[in-house]
Amino acid sequence: MARIHIGHRLKQMRKRAGLTQAGLAEVLGVHWRSVQDWESDRTAVDTFKAEAVLAAVAKLPARAGRRMKR
Repeated sequence: MARIHIGHRLKQMRKRAGLTQAGLAEVLGVHWRSVQDWESDRTAVDTFKAEAVLAAVAKLPARAGRRMKR
């Protein structure tokens, strides 16, 4: 499976939303180092966190914690 590198884009979107790494981490309920690792492409965003990450940086209402129906 190919790995998708979204770190640079995530960082741009986070900054545009006016969030620090710590601020985004707080919204998502993760450690700021997780955000740092995502932005540097050291680790990938968990599938179930991806929607919440996008909602936070896009300033949309997050549905964090809900699992997607299959």
